[in-house]
Amino acid sequence: MQDNKKGGRFSFDSFEVTKENSKAFEKAKHFAENADSKPLAIFGGTATGKTHLLYAVKNAIEQNSPGLHVILTTTTDMVSSLTNIISNGDTAEKFREQYMQADVLLVDDIQELAGKEKT
Repeated sequence: MQDNKKGGRFSFDSFEVTKENSKAFEKAKHFAENADSKPLAIFGGTATGKTHLLYAVKNAIEQNSPGLHVILTTTTDMVSSLTNIISNGDTAEKFREQYMQADVLLVDDIQELAGKEKT
């Protein structure tokens, strides 16, 4: 997901703001404008625009602060990466370094970790 080309089409301008998602929209936009601000968590049901907002945040930060390194990934991709690193005999430290290089780390579908204590 980190290098997903289709993500370039997502922006705040193309996001359909509704009564239900307006607060998430405003918080995401504020976060993108202030990348050094507090952490942001976006919650909501399926097809409510969470992934769109994450891409919009990524795209806005890359446009407005090109010096910042932004990584957008999914929980599935992170778990797969950790599994591959450990399977190849490396340590979790290598996995950690992979993501610590980011100035901004955006993780989609974090709920997939719920109930997976070993992960």
